[in-house]
Amino acid sequence: MIFAVEFDFANKVERRFELADDEKLEPVLESVRAGKFCWVDFDAEHVEQSLPFLERLGLDPLILADIKQDRPVPYFVDIEDALFFTLLDGEWNDGSLRHRPVAVFFATTFLVTVHREGSSVIASMKRSYSRNFRRIALSPGFLLFELADHLCEEYTEIVCQIAEDTEEIEDSLFNQADETKFARVSDLIRGIVEFYKVVVFAREVIHDLANARSPYIPETTQPFLEKKATLLDRLSADITAEREVLSEAVNLYLGIVTHGTNRFLARLTALGTLFLPLSFLAGVYGMNFDYLPELKWKYGYPTFWAVVLTFTISVLTLMKKKGWM
Repeated sequence: MIFAVEFDFANKVERRFELADDEKLEPVLESVRAGKFCWVDFDAEHVEQSLPFLERLGLDPLILADIKQDRPVPYFVDIEDALFFTLLDGEWNDGSLRHRPVAVFFATTFLVTVHREGSSVIASMKRSYSRNFRRIALSPGFLLFELADHLCEEYTEIVCQIAEDTEEIEDSLFNQADETKFARVSDLIRGIVEFYKVVVFAREVIHDLANARSPYIPETTQPFLEKKATLLDRLSADITAEREVLSEAVNLYLGIVTHGTNRFLARLTALGTLFLPLSFLAGVYGMNFDYLPELKWKYGYPTFWAVVLTFTISVLTLMKKKGWM
């Protein structure tokens, strides 16, 4: 069912429309043409019905074609009869970001939201708009604030989820790391970078709304929108910090592994240094020559081992004293 509601800001009265198809959108059009402000939301099942409705509101068909393109990034444009912008409704799931574009048309007498998939931001707006309309709303701009507010709440929750995933990966890296952990780190960094772009684009859209010289946005609403743009700016900084923390954790882990490898190689080098002279001695006395005076010594064999043991003990003592082993 298409969601539609009419607002009377002077008397604090709202009226819901029960709409099931395009033919029943006529009451909304009549209300808009009469100067009443209406919010209409077209969800996944009714996206195609939004196009003729918006055309009947007098919007440029070229702009409406952007709905069919389903733009992957937010943007803002001030057209002749309304403001048109898109935002990305995000969902964080196991280190990856799934975003859903929400197209928004805002004018003096209407707010139209269009999304091809379910939107948690729009769903939150539907739950809270009525209470805030009665308590604080002075103009249609409160719906823009509601949209920005719920978008910031969703992004803040995603940042918290990213922080939890980062902490979990840090623990797993230092407890027991394997190749799957590095694959997950790669996926998480990719998701963080993608989410950072989403937040930055949304910040620019909200900032444009807060500073636009447009007859459609009440001046009393713009300072509150600017606060949300500032919050998005802080969130983008938090996202950057989480990415840096994750990168530093990986670098620290690799540094620890490299240090352990270097110590192991140092011990192998020390052992090679120890056995190299011994191998030389064994090679000399293993040669098959008739004239080797030491072969005729009565105590030649014990003497050889005495030399070998003395040398080995001396070298081992020196290596331990130097900290090479």
